[in-house]
Amino acid sequence: MTDAADFETLLRRALTPIEPPTDLAERLESRLERMTGAAVDELEAWELEAIADPRNWARMAYAGGVVVAGAGAATGLVLLRARQKAKQRNPVRRALRR
Repeated sequence: MTDAADFETLLRRALTPIEPPTDLAERLESRLERMTGAAVDELEAWELEAIADPRNWARMAYAGGVVVAGAGAATGLVLLRARQKAKQRNPVRRALRR
């Protein structure tokens, strides 16, 4: 019976939720903004003649993918922040946390 109790204790300890660092969202958002800005700058720098050359299509597709991924990730961050704020405002959840 003690092995089962030890196992349960180990599982409880291993599965406890971990709060992310408070500045994680800001750091992630700033990195995404820098990546998206760099990709947009690269796409703006392309000339029409360069786009017509198939050898450049891979770089252009990569830059376009970074822009799309950055926009999607930024949208996800906004939704996560809204969800966290809604959880913090809920008085029932606040009372249960204490």
